[in-house]
Order: sequence, then structure tokens, then C-alpha cells
Amino acid sequence: MSKIEADYIITPLGDSAHTTDAIINGRSSVAEQRVPWVLAQPLCASCFSAEQWRELMLPDLSPFESLAARCTSGVMQQMGDQWRKSIDPLRTLYILSTTKGDIDSMLTDSMHRVMHSVDLTCDGVVVSNACISGVSALSLAARLTDSGTYDHVIVCGADVVSHFIVSGFQSLHALSSQPCRPFDMERCGMNIGEAAAAVIVGRGSGGWHIVSSATRNDAHHISSPSMQGEGAYRALRAVTSGDEREPRVVSVHGTATLFNDQMEAIALHRAALDEATVSSLKGYVGHTLGAAGVLETVVTMHCLDKGVIPATKGYAEHGVSVPLHVNACNEKVGEHEFLKLISGFGGANGVLWMSRERISPPTELPRVRVTHSIEIEPGRIDIDGQSEQLSPADGSMLSALYHERVGGYPKYHKMDGLSRLGWLAAELLTRAEGKEPVSGERGVIVCTRHASMSTDRRYKATIAADDYYPSPSLFVYTLPNIVTGEIAIRHKYYGESTCYVLPDEQFDMIHLLMRTTLADRGMGSVLGGWADYEDEEHFRVHFVIMERE
Repeated sequence: MSKIEADYIITPLGDSAHTTDAIINGRSSVAEQRVPWVLAQPLCASCFSAEQWRELMLPDLSPFESLAARCTSGVMQQMGDQWRKSIDPLRTLYILSTTKGDIDSMLTDSMHRVMHSVDLTCDGVVVSNACISGVSALSLAARLTDSGTYDHVIVCGADVVSHFIVSGFQSLHALSSQPCRPFDMERCGMNIGEAAAAVIVGRGSGGWHIVSSATRNDAHHISSPSMQGEGAYRALRAVTSGDEREPRVVSVHGTATLFNDQMEAIALHRAALDEATVSSLKGYVGHTLGAAGVLETVVTMHCLDKGVIPATKGYAEHGVSVPLHVNACNEKVGEHEFLKLISGFGGANGVLWMSRERISPPTELPRVRVTHSIEIEPGRIDIDGQSEQLSPADGSMLSALYHERVGGYPKYHKMDGLSRLGWLAAELLTRAEGKEPVSGERGVIVCTRHASMSTDRRYKATIAADDYYPSPSLFVYTLPNIVTGEIAIRHKYYGESTCYVLPDEQFDMIHLLMRTTLADRGMGSVLGGWADYEDEEHFRVHFVIMERE
């Protein structure tokens, strides 16, 4: 019964109505940008103009925070003043979805400033799950409302174009200096975009519903997708298997990078969705990172309400190895259902099934039990209640634990601090378990406070103006969800993987987020919990293995 009660978007093309109309009429905000910090190649992107930024900016907020606040306020206004006055803070949750947020601030600090600016006093969670953050946030919102845990969940996805982000994607050779061409023979990279999109998810009939959702990990590589589309295929299968209706419209990620488009095409082919009409919106608004999942879901809803599947702008000649019906022109349809497919770094893949014709079945969060636990902090480790005091001779406790109790995994030394901490805890915890999961797919959930800030500082030093040498390997680790990917790769966990950012180690919220993961019947168990890393002297991890009771 999870219903989209209201939506609001802000792009360089305008609000929800103006952006939808522009896309249907073939207008794009992707263009060559002139910004002082772009080096090495022209930047083709979708960016707000200086005049638009002057209108968007709010006092005492950064550009990212102003954009998120404007969008959150906009979606709440769609519900009316009476709704704002009547919402119960104890029955409402705010989710901020972002890939990087404000580079110079803690993500939860930014979230609280946004909430304060719109007078929200409810609980808040940040979903920072690379490019699938928006779909992960919508999936969480649906489960929490379907189960009756909350009456309303406000989801806002936002990201802005910055020197930090552009330099990172440049280092990966992922950007195109021309407007992108999803699934086309001549595609050569993506265009970054900035935008915000928000929805209010509640319960009821009528309107658009999130019928089902799933996220799955490739368990392959932290920055390159599985060439068999394993995670995307598993997510598609989890959502569509056993359903008599065959989806006829798929809003894909369609970044126009060589490998991502090929991976998506193979996943769709494996899931027997060759005949579905495939549409990518990246040619109109660019890749809007943490906003993409929410933005592209909302735009597709509005387009189908107008009876149109928007053309995949830039697509002309088929450029992937399997048959796929990519629409080069607008198509008139009477469809009121679609799939939203998306993928991202860390091996993450997500799918939503959206429908105007059906409502989601009630969701009951399962009863759970914790089978094993581990805590690691400076000077101490506790596994299943057996505590030890540790005083490594070289002063690096994590390195000492790795060499003494694990070893044999050279990639460990390439990881950032958060990934090493989470990976080491997961390794020791699974050894205490003594067996692989006996059924289903295992999820990996990590909640953190400082996220990847220690790596952010290191990466920023590589893009100083007088010594510009952005490191692609370091940039990837500035995404906090990479820790979940490292764990999934090591143990071949193909289940749900998500990174949440919380203001502190909130036991009840962490327990709820892990339990919510097990609402996905494809999950047999979930590994994770709290992992926070500042430096080699300030860290803490408390992981558990949780199963259905």
C-alpha cells in the first residue's frame, strides 16, 4: 500500500511539470559548461545557471543544502499547510539520498540543517549508496510504510556538480565532452547533472504505488560492473519472478558508458525483458547521482500519465551486444506500470516496480535473532561475548589483527580505513560463524557517522590547483558504500547492500534498518551494523549476523 502522495523536482529545466514537458518535447539542459575548476577537457553537463543558483540559495546553507531544502519544502507544500501541521513526528521519517552531499560537511549535519530549514522535527537517515541511493531510499520508504512502522516517509534525493565529483569521474575516463548517447554505437561516456527530487510516501489507494523493490550486489568489483549483469539480473528477477504481468516499460540507468550500458542490456536480456521499451533520461538532465533514482522515477510517472514514453535522447544506432528495444523517438502508450533499474559503484543494483493499477501487498517485518556478533575498537576486540585486550607493538591495531588472524588478501592494503575496518570485522565474524549462509542471499548493511571523510580529505589533496593528480582508486573509496561492496566481493554475497549515515550509533534504528532488509524474502540473513572510522586511533565497529527467527 505504499503510495506516492506527492512529488516535487528541481532541475535546470524547471519543476516537475516544466521538466516533464521539456523532456517530452525533446529539450535538454545538457550543454558545455564554463566553470573555472574544470581541467584537461571541456565539461558537458546539466548545471543550474548563476541566476538559478541566486534564486535557489538560502541563508546559512551550502548549495547542496539549499537545493535539498528547496525541494523538501516544495514536496511538503504539495500536501498543504494542514498536512504539515498535522504530521506526527514520531510517525514520520525523513530520508536524504545523496552520493556525496556537501563535501565539506558531515552528511548528517547537512541533513539536520535541511530539516531545520523546513521545520521538520522527525527522525532522519541519510542513504549514501552511490548512484542507486535514490532507489535504495524509495525501497526503504516503501517497506517502512507498508509495514506500518511509519505513516509517512519524506524522501529527498540531491547532488550538485563540484570540482571533487568532476575530477573523480575524469580520473576514471568516464565523462563525455559531448552530449551523452545511451546504448548508442558511438557512446563515449556520461554527462554529470545536478538536481533534486522529493516524494512523500504514505499508505492508501489511488495514484502511483511502489509495488515491489529489490537491490542486489554484483559481488564482482567495486567500480566495474559484472559483464553478465549479475546484480542487476538478480534484482530484476527478485521483483518480477512469480508475477503474471510482464513489464512493458523499463526506465534504465543508461549512463552511456561502454560497460554500464552493455551490462544493463545483458541483465535485461537474461531477465527476458528484450521486448520491453527501454528509456534513459540521461540525455536530458545528465547523471544526477544520488537524485537520479528519485528524479527518473518521478519523471517517468508523469510521462506515462501523459501517455508517453520519452525518447532516449542521443540514441541512434544500436550499440550493445544483445537485442533491446531502446526508443529513439517518443512512443504513445497506455501503460501505467514500469520498472526503474539503476546501478552504481560498490556493485550495487536496484529495481522498483511502479504501478497505477496495483497496490503493494502488506509487508510484515520479520521476527529476527542475532546469531553472532563482533565489536572492535582501539585496544579491544569482542567476538560472541569473548573479549580480549590488544596492544599491538607497531601501534596499528587493525593491521596487527589482519596479519595475525587473517592475511592472504593483498587487496586489504589498498582499501581505505572504513573499508578495512568493515572488511576485517566481517571476515572475523564469518569465521566465528563457521559456515556459509545455508539458504537465500545474504545482505550487507553498514551504518556509519563519519562515512568516508578521512578518504575525502586525502583525495582533496590530490586535486589541489598547484599539484593536480586525481587518483581514480582513491576517488572510488570516497563513496562510503564501497565497504559493503568489499564485503560482498570477498564472500560472494549477492544480496542487498546499503550504506546508511546516522548521527550516532543508534541501536534501535540500526536494528530496524537490518530487520527491514529481511522484509525482502530473497534475503536469508543480513550481516552488518555500525562501522565508523576517523583514523587509526578513533574507530569502532559492532557487526552482527541477523537471521529470521
